[in-house]
Amino acid sequence: MTAVTHSLAASAALLLLLSVSCVGGYRDQPPPPRDPEPREAKADDTQALLDRTNALLERLKRDLPESEKTADDKPLSPPATEASPGWEAQEVWKSDTRGVWRVAAFDLLPRYPGSEIVALDDLGRAPVIYQDGGGFVAWQTVFDGQTGSALAFGDVDPRRDRPELYVGGFRGNVYQIVALPQGGFNQNVIWWAEDQVHTLCAARLLGRAAPELYAFTLRGLTVRLDPPAAPGAPWTPVEIARGPARVRDAVPFRFSPLDEADSLLTVSQDGALRLLRGPASPEAEAPASPAANGAAPANGGIAYRETVLFAGPQALARLAVGWTREGQVAYAVGDDGRLLRAALPDAPPAPGAEPAGAFDFQCVYYGPPGARGVAAGRFHADGREAVALFGYSKVVELVSRDEHDQWHAEPLFTDTDRGHWVVAAELDERNGTDELIVCGYSGRVTLLRRPAGYGADGPRK
Repeated sequence: MTAVTHSLAASAALLLLLSVSCVGGYRDQPPPPRDPEPREAKADDTQALLDRTNALLERLKRDLPESEKTADDKPLSPPATEASPGWEAQEVWKSDTRGVWRVAAFDLLPRYPGSEIVALDDLGRAPVIYQDGGGFVAWQTVFDGQTGSALAFGDVDPRRDRPELYVGGFRGNVYQIVALPQGGFNQNVIWWAEDQVHTLCAARLLGRAAPELYAFTLRGLTVRLDPPAAPGAPWTPVEIARGPARVRDAVPFRFSPLDEADSLLTVSQDGALRLLRGPASPEAEAPASPAANGAAPANGGIAYRETVLFAGPQALARLAVGWTREGQVAYAVGDDGRLLRAALPDAPPAPGAEPAGAFDFQCVYYGPPGARGVAAGRFHADGREAVALFGYSKVVELVSRDEHDQWHAEPLFTDTDRGHWVVAAELDERNGTDELIVCGYSGRVTLLRRPAGYGADGPRK
């Protein structure tokens, strides 16, 4: 209890004592009648006194100046605003801290079908939220103590029977979390970055059978984390690159289903959108250079290729890659609210060719400043191209392209505070469209979905 709350409690008790002492205390009033027999205090009397004390405390709290109120004195956020017509909103988890900064959907729990929601909050907690009987239940995993900011999922570690969840945050720890068949989790720290870990990504940039795990730190370091080569050995951090700014989001994709390796799109604080690829051929090598935090020689002897595809005047915040009727498309949003779009080529650039010319990023919508999320998916029954945006405006917007190539925005949902992330996922098979998961400063994780039956007769998602 805070000092202010102690003070309020003492004031409330004093006022109650004064009110009790005044009853029958004046000489010109007759004394109150006495009970014929002494009686013991009843529970109802105690509860009545507590209720009166709490009511008085609440009145005193409301009279406090806002600057003197502590976190314990301030009320919880009001219930989330209802979704716009044609959409439903459901709060699936509420943190008891200021905010939830990252959210994703992965098929993590072997005991339950479909995907689960994973969130990261101010205390570095990573609840795994699954559906149960129409509601949602959260299983807690790590408790890092500082803000969580990075999530990745993939079958990176050959020692594990199932894909693993990886979590990072401001403390610099990277955790591996493995769901057990009987319930519960195995979790351990696989690397300490000596810096904030802002982004994690599992991708097959090297064209191997298993994906690699990449970590991006606050100071612009890109590191590949290799699993132990022998029992009892530690994970090996391999420095890939040192950039001028932190990577805020990274999304793997393939130019064509026939590609043997992934490519990686990243957006950074310096306003650049970059393409990161593995070597042009298995024989390609790179010269070694000094590494960080005990890492192996830079690049691990592998010639990674990085190209700036777009450089803007404002920081870029989030990325998404989706499919439309015309092919694969990449989207990016920045601090100034612009929505950038580029149709991805259906073949990777030839070795030695400059890939930047194949990506023509155009601004298709000017949204509110402070964009912090973009999600691509199927959100209309007719399958038209659309993306969801979320950010400091508190409003989730659906930006859609009509048959005349014009873009229109409509609000779907207004949260009680600024937004920080939005992701598309398949969590409700009763409709024919994708769902949206949003989170932010409200401390809530909210699921947005179309009503049951919507789009079920159209093209399947």
